[in-house]
Amino acid sequence: MLYIFRYRIFWNNRRLALFALLMLLEGFFAFLTRELDVSAPIEFLIFVPVASMLLTIIFDSRVGFYGTVIIALLVAGIRGNDYAVALSSIVGGALAVYTVRDMKNRSQIFRSLGFIFLGYALAIIALGVERFESLNVVAEQLMYALANAIVSPVLTYGLLIFFERVFSVTTDLTLMELSHFNHPLLRKLAEQASGTYHHSLTMASLAEAAASAVGANEVLARVGALFHDIGKLVKPNYFVENQKGSRNR
Repeated sequence: MLYIFRYRIFWNNRRLALFALLMLLEGFFAFLTRELDVSAPIEFLIFVPVASMLLTIIFDSRVGFYGTVIIALLVAGIRGNDYAVALSSIVGGALAVYTVRDMKNRSQIFRSLGFIFLGYALAIIALGVERFESLNVVAEQLMYALANAIVSPVLTYGLLIFFERVFSVTTDLTLMELSHFNHPLLRKLAEQASGTYHHSLTMASLAEAAASAVGANEVLARVGALFHDIGKLVKPNYFVENQKGSRNR
């Protein structure tokens, strides 16, 4: 009984569980960078921007930014209150949030590469000037930050699909893909029930405009309207908009 209760709590709060999982993963990476006996600045390989982008895409930009700050402070605490890691992670993560706040397709994730590196570079150079670091040290840190900027979008792309499937989370990206006119179900509707298809397109435009006017989710309203009459595919000729003759079955 206790197992069932915990199971229900997990799935009813799957977004919270997702956030906790991201914090756990980032904390684990921070722990590894501290325990590994490596002289290189591997602390810049803690992929905080991955969590920043995932939280922004799945939730929104505010959750993404606040989550970035929390995770950056957690990582810094695990590494012995390393404020340099905290600062660079916050700046890099904040720019990552900015790049994915208005996602239209999954390929836009890779646009964040340059912004992530810019954020880390600004923090690294500023800290280097403060500490009077040599150019070689700063250059090495920038190299690891560049690796972070390259890997982060790739990890985000892969983990986003994983989290959507495992946690049953529907993001705006998924909704955008459903609203494409080349979706197999919409194509079938257009071929077998053209009247219903054109009606659905009209309703989708109206729903999108109404959602925009009241500040609701426009993409969700549009997709819901596109598929709201999809059941008519079972017997399309039984509905007046699909009847070409005078007989009403």
